[in-house]
Amino acid sequence: MFNLIGAANEVDVLNAPIDTPSHVRDDGRKPKYVGKDVVDRIRTFRNLIHPAVALRHGYEPQNFTKEDLEELKDRYESVTHSLMYYL
Repeated sequence: MFNLIGAANEVDVLNAPIDTPSHVRDDGRKPKYVGKDVVDRIRTFRNLIHPAVALRHGYEPQNFTKEDLEELKDRYESVTHSLMYYL
């Protein structure tokens, strides 16, 4: 994932404007974040899937709330919007 993010940054496809409707939604809502600003946070969270990493960082899955899920969805949508914007 680190290399994929690096390649995306190299060709600058994670900087799509967020003042236009999302390219992954049909309801006209705008993305919440610039993809480049949140992609590393998504990667960090994904890494917590590994139990040893989760323990090392003190992550406890039972504390993951519905609000956390909605925030993660917004971040993911922002990255996806950026990628779709440049297709």
